[in-house]
Amino acid sequence: MLQEEIVRLLQEDPARGLQEAIEQYASLVQKILIAKIGFAHQEDAQELTSDVFYTLFCIRAQIDLQKGSLAALLGTIAQRRAIDFLRKEKPAERQWAPFDDSTERCVFGDGDPVVQTEEAQKRKRVLDAVVSLGEPDAQIVFRRFYLNESFREIGLALSLSENAAQKRLKRSLKKLKDQLSKEDDEPWNNN
Repeated sequence: MLQEEIVRLLQEDPARGLQEAIEQYASLVQKILIAKIGFAHQEDAQELTSDVFYTLFCIRAQIDLQKGSLAALLGTIAQRRAIDFLRKEKPAERQWAPFDDSTERCVFGDGDPVVQTEEAQKRKRVLDAVVSLGEPDAQIVFRRFYLNESFREIGLALSLSENAAQKRLKRSLKKLKDQLSKEDDEPWNNN
């Protein structure tokens, strides 16, 4: 079903429209939530998924597809719910979940598919490079740039001093830069 039809149903027959939205977008929303909060919180992701669709139901009269796609709207709501969840949680309670294929980022919008694919490939390349750093460096990069944790929070979670977390991040970023620059110089690399 097209997103325009789902939005129309949400306004004319809210129960059926919500059901269609859930059927079409639930896996996308859960993927975003799990990528944001980690695999250790899958049960929470299921509950947050319900919250995302409840929010969609509540704002159904204000949905404007001229401003963006329904997938983008749901993605934004999911990311905000995940951030709220992570803020409520104590940093030391957060558990690290390594990346795998299911944590690849989703590209939203109705833009040029070629550009979207190139952006997704760049993100995947960076994600793979971060994972290749190993522990605890990959976790430090993830916590700093994805979860927006302070060095104090990172240090507490990983049993490091703030200073040690800062130094490890600086070294990790240099490694990432060198690795990604090297990949760009390889003649078979088209990126």
